[in-house]
Amino acid sequence: MTGLVRTLARLACACACCAACARDGAPTTANASSPVVSGSTPTPNMTGRSPEGTEERHVDGSARTLVTPTPTPTSTTTTTTPAVDPRPVRIEAPADAEVATFLRAATARAKREGRAVIVEVGASWCPPCRTLKAAVANGELDDVLAGVTLVAFDADVHGERLDSLGYTSKFIPAFSVPRGDGRASEWKVDVKLPKTASSRDLARVLAPLVEAARK
Repeated sequence: MTGLVRTLARLACACACCAACARDGAPTTANASSPVVSGSTPTPNMTGRSPEGTEERHVDGSARTLVTPTPTPTSTTTTTTPAVDPRPVRIEAPADAEVATFLRAATARAKREGRAVIVEVGASWCPPCRTLKAAVANGELDDVLAGVTLVAFDADVHGERLDSLGYTSKFIPAFSVPRGDGRASEWKVDVKLPKTASSRDLARVLAPLVEAARK
């Protein structure tokens, strides 16, 4: 009986000690790690680290603030395609040009640039031809010839080679829309212009052909 009483007394003492430890918040084991408190509400952290940008506190009073790194902005490069210059371009073929080859190259380049092509056949002594050259250079035909490449040949120099490709005409300047192979298409303008023809007269003659060339 005496032994039983002693055992019950020891158990009662142990329970009292456990209750006191629980009230004081002390760890129940000597090697227990200090719990981490983030903010005002304890948050379990299985990794042992506090979320970045918060204050890390321990029960022993120590604390440190974790700074959230500022993200580096990602730069993006935008490639833009240069806009096509709408002003007309006039290319004069050299005297020794092989007409078909020259035209195929000029046409292919113009198409890549999104431009229409018109073949001009004139001569250095022709007054309307000289008016046309000056009007293009001075921007007087920018509206009617917008986005057009004029490929100019001299009838006195390239005449036979032009005839063999279908660029025949009664008057100059004469205008045609070339095909992809360099030969003349059915779209042509062959009208007699007065020596005093103005840039406005040339615009009136060229307008219908320009529409055909853009198709």
